[in-house]
Amino acid sequence: MVLILINLHHGRLHSSLELCFQQEVEETYIMVKPDGVQRGSFDHFAVEKKGFKLTGLKLFQCPKELAEEHYKDLSAKPFFPKLIDYITSGPVVCMGGKLCISSRNVVHGSDSPENGKRELGELNVVHGSDSPENGKHELAYLDEMLHMLIVIEKLRLEHIKLVEENDRLHLEKQKLAEKTSYAKDLKREISKARIRMIEPFIKGPAGLDYLGKAFA
Repeated sequence: MVLILINLHHGRLHSSLELCFQQEVEETYIMVKPDGVQRGSFDHFAVEKKGFKLTGLKLFQCPKELAEEHYKDLSAKPFFPKLIDYITSGPVVCMGGKLCISSRNVVHGSDSPENGKRELGELNVVHGSDSPENGKHELAYLDEMLHMLIVIEKLRLEHIKLVEENDRLHLEKQKLAEKTSYAKDLKREISKARIRMIEPFIKGPAGLDYLGKAFA
C-alpha cells in the first residue's frame, strides 16, 4: 500500500478567493474517483479559481471498509456493490478545503458531462460534500481512517521484520543443530580411530578394562 500526503497551506490566492473571504465559507470535501484520476479529468487549480481554497490533498487507495462507510446511505441501492468495486478499483484524490457557499454548485456541478462529473453508468468521477455538516464529517472520518491505515501499515511492516528475524533465527538454529550433530559424529569417529590404533597393543581383560575407562 502507498500513501502520499501533501499539505498545501499556502496555495495561490485568486481574485474569487479574495472575495470569498468577505463571504460565508464552509469546510468541504472533494474526492476524485479512480476513473477521474486515470483520465486526469480534474484540475484543482481550476477549482481554486471558482472559490475553493485547498488546504489538504491526499492520494491513496481507498479500502473497502472506508468506501462502505462513506457510501453507507446508499447501501440499500441495487448499484451499491458496483459502486464499492468501482471506488476501490484504483487510487483516489481526496481534497479538503474551504469553499464559498455561493460557489458550491459551481465547484461541485451537477451529474452531467458538461460540469465535469461525467457519468460511468450510475457512477460519476467526482464526489463533493453536499452540505457543511457532511463536509466536516467526511473530512474527520477520512483523517481518522488515514491515520488508522498509516498505523496498520506500520504494524504490517514491523510484522514483516519480525517474521524475517524469526526466519533468520530459525535458520541459525538449524545450522547450529547441524554443526552440533556433526561434532558428535566426528567425536565418535575419532574415538573409534583411537581404539583401532591401540587395540593391537592391548590384549585380554586388562586391556578391555583400560579401554572402557579411557573412553567412558
